[in-house]
Amino acid sequence: MTGSHDRLTEAFDDYANILQGKDLALPKHQPYLVRWVKDFLLFAKEHVGHTFEQTLDLFLPEVGGLVSKVG
Repeated sequence: MTGSHDRLTEAFDDYANILQGKDLALPKHQPYLVRWVKDFLLFAKEHVGHTFEQTLDLFLPEVGGLVSKVG
């Protein structure tokens, strides 16, 4: 289990480095993009059997709800 966790952590670190190295997002937004991808993947694990599109359609209202609660 630790091996897969380490690989996943490394993949997120790589993603963060790509965002930074390729200047794909403002530096202040980069941590949030990494977090959203992590959150989506964890959400998708709980919704096995759905297509990517279905999972995304279920996930976006949750993210929107979190944003509106913070603001």
